[in-house]
Amino acid sequence: MAECATPHFRRVETYNGRVDYIETLKRWSQRFRRFDLPKYLLYGLMVPKLLIDGTLRLYLDALRVDPNRVCFERLLMDHYRIIFEKV
Repeated sequence: MAECATPHFRRVETYNGRVDYIETLKRWSQRFRRFDLPKYLLYGLMVPKLLIDGTLRLYLDALRVDPNRVCFERLLMDHYRIIFEKV
C-alpha cells in the first residue's frame, strides 16, 4: 500500500495496534452487557423468535464468544495503523 501511495504521500509511521484493539473490544463488550432496563425488555420480546429461529441463536452465540477478539488474542489477525503525510 505504501508503494502505491508514494507519488502523492509519504509514510510517516506504521503501528501494530493489535493489543490496543483487544482492549477496545473488551471494553465494548463490557458496555454492551451492562444492565439497561429498556435493552433487556427488548431482549425479552425476542425470546419467542429465539426459540423458533436457529440463525438468531447462532448470532447470539457469536456475541457471547466475540470471535474477533479471539482471533486477535491468538495472533491470527493484526490491526495496523499506517499514517501518511501528503507530499
